[in-house]
Amino acid sequence: RYSLLTGAYAARAAPDNGASVRHVFFNTRIAGGPTIATELKRAGYKTIFAGKWHTGGTAPGKTHWGPKETWEKAVRERHEQDRATIARVGGFDHVRSVYGGNVDSAQLLPKEWSVHNPEYQMREATHVISRVKAKNASAPFFLYFASTLPHGRGWVPPTETAARATPAGRLPNKFNVSDIVRARKKTNAIYRRTRKPGNYYVTLNEALRALRKALTKLPLDDLLFVATADHAVLAKGHAYRDGVTVPLVVAWPRGVAGARRVVTEPVSLLDLAPTLLDAAGLDTPRRPAFFDGVTLLKLLRAPPGSAMNLAARKNLAARAHFTDIGYSRAVHAEGHTLLAVF
Repeated sequence: RYSLLTGAYAARAAPDNGASVRHVFFNTRIAGGPTIATELKRAGYKTIFAGKWHTGGTAPGKTHWGPKETWEKAVRERHEQDRATIARVGGFDHVRSVYGGNVDSAQLLPKEWSVHNPEYQMREATHVISRVKAKNASAPFFLYFASTLPHGRGWVPPTETAARATPAGRLPNKFNVSDIVRARKKTNAIYRRTRKPGNYYVTLNEALRALRKALTKLPLDDLLFVATADHAVLAKGHAYRDGVTVPLVVAWPRGVAGARRVVTEPVSLLDLAPTLLDAAGLDTPRRPAFFDGVTLLKLLRAPPGSAMNLAARKNLAARAHFTDIGYSRAVHAEGHTLLAVF
């Protein structure tokens, strides 16, 4: 997540932020400095965050929660603290539905509230965008939508209580959640029939589908939609190829050349920051070692079947990838991996 938002290797984070050249933590802390949001904000974009932050700086959790009336107040207060932190260090104008970490962590929320609520996240995100566009239909925006699914147990109960549980407190009764409950019952029925761990994947897919549908209904001249993940299902926390290979989907009617296609050129999440700023017509920030990634704009705009050779990354061959996690470092190139542990 650090690399996605900053375009820099996590090892470049300041040592006092929980990372160093030797040890890179899972959730490297963003404590300020340029991000996709800060740079787009400087260019006049409205920047919006919704979902799981998981890059440090959020309020500490609790191991024991008191009476209901006590922890409901604590949940609301923590949410406001987290909103302020993310707005300050991440560069976001609007921050909604903040989950500081994984919902299945006992230290994040009380057990009754430790459930996924992707519908709530989506509603909050689209609500802010609608308000922004209502004030100025031509205003550009950047949305960073980080779902809590499918991490953890994938617990998405088809009950009204669960549908109203959010990190900002219980949704008031004025919000009708009956459609959410019905949709969850449908996905849970699929799970019971197949007995495969796919109910939360279906739920996430439907939430993303609803988000994109809501966005296409707004007065948008140009929409660039990117879907990806911060780590793989297998070998999480390892620098092996199975641990760092993630899906990446880009939908950009005005920018992607040709029909739907699969691109086999190896890319990195480090490339997203420079790509998005390039797509917005912005220069990269003039800061030493800020971007370790390269823009993918030429790759996206190339005709299907074109052979591409991306510009070389710092100190590495053009088709090589460097990964850093924990005490491991790895270089992946042409089907081979060189792994070192410090």
